[in-house]
Amino acid sequence: MIDLEPPSVPPLTQSQHDRLRRNVMTKTRPSSSTAHKWAAPLVAVGAVAAVVAGGVIVVQHTGNQQQPPAAATTPSPKSVAIPAPSMPPQSATILPFPTAVDLGPVPAAEAAQAAKACHVPGSGPGGLQVLWSRRLKGAAPGSRFVQLVVEGEGVRAVCQQGVGVYMIEDTYWAKQPTARHALSTVVGSSWSTQPTKMYFQHWTLYRARADIARVESRYVWPGGASDWVKGAVADGFAYTDSRAIPVSKNPVTPTEEIRAYDAQGQRVPV
Repeated sequence: MIDLEPPSVPPLTQSQHDRLRRNVMTKTRPSSSTAHKWAAPLVAVGAVAAVVAGGVIVVQHTGNQQQPPAAATTPSPKSVAIPAPSMPPQSATILPFPTAVDLGPVPAAEAAQAAKACHVPGSGPGGLQVLWSRRLKGAAPGSRFVQLVVEGEGVRAVCQQGVGVYMIEDTYWAKQPTARHALSTVVGSSWSTQPTKMYFQHWTLYRARADIARVESRYVWPGGASDWVKGAVADGFAYTDSRAIPVSKNPVTPTEEIRAYDAQGQRVPV
C-alpha cells in the first residue's frame, strides 16, 4: 500500500521566510533587456506625426519603416474644402451689358432744342451750331440720351443731354484720320467707375474715315475681357462705349481695345 501523505515539513524560520520572498519577487520583475524591447515600439510611434486638416489625416514617417494604419475620422462639415469655381471673364450680375449703344439719328429740330440746353463756356451769345448728333444708350439700364457735337464762336464741345459738357481742344479737332489710322480721337470721358465701384465705363468720340462702317470696343485685363460693344458710325464721326465689371484675383485697371470694319466686313487698322 502506497502512502500518499506528504512528509511533514518543519516550519520556516523568519530568515528563511524572508529569503524565499526575495527570490519570488526577483523572478517576477522584468529584466533590463525586457524594458528595452518595450521602448522600441514607443519610439517608432513617436516618429509618426498625424496632422489633421479638414478631416483628413496625413501620416508622415521616415525611411521604409512600416507604420500602423491611421484611425478613421469623421470629417467636420466646417472643414471640408470646396473647390473654387472657374474664373469668369466678367460679372453681369450687377448690371446688364449692352451689345450695342447706337439708337440712331436725332431729328434736326430735337437736336437744335437740345443744343439750347447745352451751356458751353466761352461760346458767346450767338447760340450753338449742331455739327453732329446721335441718340445713344446711357450707363444705367434702359437709359438713353442725345449726344451733340456743337460749335459757338470758335469753341467746340460734346454735349451729352442730361449728363455733361466736354470741351474739345483745337489740336484734337484739327487731327484727321490717315491711311494707317482710320480713327482719330476727338474727345473722350475719363475713367468711370459709376454707378458702382466695380463698374468701368469709357466712351470716346473719333473722326472716322469715310470707309468705316462699324466700330467696336471692349475692356481687357489679366485673365479676362468684356464682350465687344458695337458703337456708332455716322457722318464722319465714330463713337465707342466700353463697359465691364472685371473679375480678377488682383484688381487692376483694365485696358480698352478698339477695332473697326469697312462695309465689306474687312478689318481696318485703327
